[in-house]
Formats: sequence, C-alpha cells, structure tokens
Amino acid sequence: MTYYKFLRLKGDQIISDWDGSAWKKNEWRDIACNPILQAQGFYASQCITDAVQWFGNVLAEVEVRGHSASGRVMSAHQGMRVMRAWRFGSQDWIDLAIYTAKLILPIFESRFPDDNRPRTAIGSGFAADAADAAGSAADAGARSAAHAARAAVAAADAMTRKADAAAYAARAVSSADGAAHGISAAARADVHNNIEIWLRGRVSMMEPLW
Repeated sequence: MTYYKFLRLKGDQIISDWDGSAWKKNEWRDIACNPILQAQGFYASQCITDAVQWFGNVLAEVEVRGHSASGRVMSAHQGMRVMRAWRFGSQDWIDLAIYTAKLILPIFESRFPDDNRPRTAIGSGFAADAADAAGSAADAGARSAAHAARAAVAAADAMTRKADAAAYAARAVSSADGAAHGISAAARADVHNNIEIWLRGRVSMMEPLW
C-alpha cells in the first residue's frame, strides 16, 4: 500500500525532521524492533490530507514493510522506503489554505448569512476581521461556524506570512475538519475527500524530484 509523508529539502538532500538524516530513492530503512506510535518507527499517512499536519517542503510517496502500529491519521512502520518525491513550495501551501477555507466557508455563511468578514479575509489576506467573526461565532455557541471562520483566518495569514504558509495551511485543514465534524460524519468525510482530491490533482501537475 502507498503512504505519504512530508520531508524537507535541504541543499541537495531530502531529510527527515525527526533525526536530520538524508533519504535516498528506493533505499529501505528498517528498525529491528516493533514500531510504536509516537515512540519508534517510520511514520506516514494513507492520505496526503492526513500527512499535512507534519508539513515540510517535500511530499514523499513511500512504501512500507514489516510490522505496523496504526493511529487515526498516521501509522508507524518497521520498514520504509521513498519511491517518489515532489517539491511542495510556499505557493502550494497558500493555495491549499485558500482552497480549504473556501470549501468550508458555507458552514459559516449558512449560520451568519450577513457576515462577509471571513470571505473578505480570504480575498484580501487581512485576517483580523475574520478572527473577530470567529470569536463572535464562538460566543454565539456556533462552534462549526467558528471553526470555518478560523480556516479563513489561516488562509489570510498564509497569504501574508509566506514563510510560514505551510503551518497556516495545516491550521486551515485542521479548522476545516473541526467545522465539518460538528455538522456530521458524512460532512467530515466529504470535506476530507475534497481536500484529498485537490491535493492529488496538485501533485499530478508537479515535476517529481525523484
């Protein structure tokens, strides 16, 4: 089965943030013991969307072997190798944040149809008003709407703070999940699937590093 993880391009090497070691294409890495979540093993997610929270500037497609320990959004594996890798730059993260915020915006606007602050923030890159809208929604007990507005805040921040765009995009995806989770399991799955489709489409247009 194919899994995904984010790594980091440093100079001409693709490295792991975990230990700073360099990965090489098709080179297997293994540990002698069984993997344990948050403790030992090689980590990856079945979906790119789930891997986003461990962001980097390289997206890697990996293959695993041996024993595995599974979590909700990622798993630890005894053996792993990188099959393909793509550069995932600031503009990719910014566009992901914007797409995600727009995807989830109807949840806010259905609850507060006369409040255009989150939509304006996505268009302008100014987050303050959207943050105020999120606070107002939270005060009104509209938790899903508040999460949706926070996704707009993250998108605006990604646009204006490009050096940290990956972190803000990850925040937008997390906020979108929170917004949809408050609606229904079906809505949550639908949002997740749409983000995954967008990500895979984006990757299909990239030139692989490997």
